[in-house]
Amino acid sequence: MLFAKNPEYSLLAKGAVYSIVIENDILYAATDAGSIDVFNWKTKMLKKNISFPMIKDFMGDEMAPKIYSIDKWPNKDRIIAVTQGKHGFRNIFMVDNGIRTQIFDAEKDKMMIKKALFFAEDKILLATLGNEIMLYDLQKKTFVYIKQLSTSVFSDFTINPEKTLLATADESGIIHIMDALSGELVEELRGQSVDNIYQLAFANNVVVGAGQDRRAVVYKRTTHQAYFVESSFLIYSVGISDDGKYAAFSSGEKNNIQVFNTSTKKTKVILEGQRSTLTQIKFVNQEYMITTSEDKNIMVWKW
Repeated sequence: MLFAKNPEYSLLAKGAVYSIVIENDILYAATDAGSIDVFNWKTKMLKKNISFPMIKDFMGDEMAPKIYSIDKWPNKDRIIAVTQGKHGFRNIFMVDNGIRTQIFDAEKDKMMIKKALFFAEDKILLATLGNEIMLYDLQKKTFVYIKQLSTSVFSDFTINPEKTLLATADESGIIHIMDALSGELVEELRGQSVDNIYQLAFANNVVVGAGQDRRAVVYKRTTHQAYFVESSFLIYSVGISDDGKYAAFSSGEKNNIQVFNTSTKKTKVILEGQRSTLTQIKFVNQEYMITTSEDKNIMVWKW
């Protein structure tokens, strides 16, 4: 029987949350208030804030930069962050054991980076709004490759847990699977989306996309199964469990979250209580899920 659940509790960030990383009991939340808020999500305690330099707006007034994207290298205090810079360009910072180092400067490098991910401890993957996918060597300070698989405007990319394959999406509705090491195209997933894909999730050879066409698309690469689940409203965010068995998407105008079995397509539960447009859906384990939206409330659910 289908039923709805409310969140167990919520955490309060400094600003709207646009990117999160969860490692065991620790949650890293990137906000539009110029900080990464670090919580123990189980004890509900704020451990620390990682702050970034103020920037100036178009009027010359100081403002806190929006943190667009963060990623963390496992079991190390090492975070990569994409932050708002001057004239709409982006800064890239590495935070190593609390020490902040600038990798790319918005004013000097003039890069429109939308997202950054770790490929290795000393290499990062970058994606630009112009749909360039790049692998950058932090030690050599050189690009290993720069690839442009499409001329469509970039939306999102994600890497599988093994860090071997990238899934990228754009306004074309096509999902490209790339070899993360070489940047070569492995596969194109198409036929289920007819419009922009806002966000991707990728685990155990299952790729899920959130669509402007109100479709949550699912591609199972091992079995070649492909289908979509339809919503009554634009789907802004998706998530997937580590084993690929379950996926979730933002459903309807009330920002509910629909969790479903990727094999049977059957809905397991509807999560109700999100207060604004969803930005992230993360399965923590087979019991908990954490979601964020364009407000300060980080929701913790038992699903």
